[in-house]
Amino acid sequence: MPNFSEIAIRFFVGGSIIVGVWLLAKFVNPKIAGIIAVLPTTFLVAYIFSVANESVSITNKFLVGSGIGLIAWLVFLPTLYFLNLKIGFWSALAIGYFIFVVVAFSANFLHFKIDF
Repeated sequence: MPNFSEIAIRFFVGGSIIVGVWLLAKFVNPKIAGIIAVLPTTFLVAYIFSVANESVSITNKFLVGSGIGLIAWLVFLPTLYFLNLKIGFWSALAIGYFIFVVVAFSANFLHFKIDF
């Protein structure tokens, strides 16, 4: 079980990235903020904090899960982009997240079917 300082550091670093992207979007350039939001740095922070001291097996499972999430993200993002103008932000977000979950669970199910 991580101690409080480990949790606080992870919370601070993750929160700082989110707030930094939000400030950039609000005051500088939303497109640049979007690019930064999907930079591998965000993944890198999660990767380091989640599996840095774990076994290779756990690390590989994290990477497979990240790949499954990436597949779902690649479906989610265009869905959100195209529906946003047609049905509005919140409806597009709800449908996009629903599709994300369906694709992620489907990809996860298929991964287990072909995993040896």
